Amino acid sequence: MGRCFGDFIYSLKLRRREGKPLRLSTKHLLYFSYRLLKITAIIFVLIFASCVKKDTEPPYIEIISPKDSSLISGSLKVEVLVIDSSPINNVLLYLDNNLFANDTIYPYEFNIQFDSAFRWHKIFAKAYDIYNNEGVSKEINIFYLGKRKENIYHGELSLHPYSEYKITIFANEKDSIVGDILVKDNETLSLFLFLKENNDTIIKLKDFNYGKIEEEIKKSGKYYLIGKNNSPKRKEIWMRFYLSTD
Repeated sequence: MGRCFGDFIYSLKLRRREGKPLRLSTKHLLYFSYRLLKITAIIFVLIFASCVKKDTEPPYIEIISPKDSSLISGSLKVEVLVIDSSPINNVLLYLDNNLFANDTIYPYEFNIQFDSAFRWHKIFAKAYDIYNNEGVSKEINIFYLGKRKENIYHGELSLHPYSEYKITIFANEKDSIVGDILVKDNETLSLFLFLKENNDTIIKLKDFNYGKIEEEIKKSGKYYLIGKNNSPKRKEIWMRFYLSTD
């Protein structure tokens, strides 16, 4: 600032040329104005910075879904609520004391797929704001029952000679079609599973008398489960099929 003030005094000095007083130098006035504006801006920033109070409070964080002690089937969607006066950097989810995933974009949601059924799991979350203040949620416990089961067919079935029975199934990738079948009087039945789009055979079991079927779906779509009686005799069948899905 002293330099700017000195420049201003210098610019006010009157010089003589051929005995006549000269006007104030335009160059010096412009230079002084620039320096004064720059210093004013620096002072304003320093004052503003000193007045702004840094946030030291941790974010409030809560797992709002699922509730504590919930029984879960299929995949689990975890929803986390975070409240803070400062922007949030990220939210971390912990499953059984291990870091499962982090999210940086609101809403803070996580999807969990479990492997083993009939087990307790504990979940909690952490949130960090832009000042690295840490908030920790209350821990909740959930019990995983396993995949959901949607009934496809359960009961007895009578097939006329040279006839077939068809069941339509809408299945997604990674779902499983699970079932048991029994053909009475030691008779046999041809069983097929077709994907409608191109009639690809997924399951084809001929001379099927009794047994279990479990087939994982590799492509989402509309399927047909078809049982065919290729003999001149009526066949009595007992079947139980369901769709195991997340």
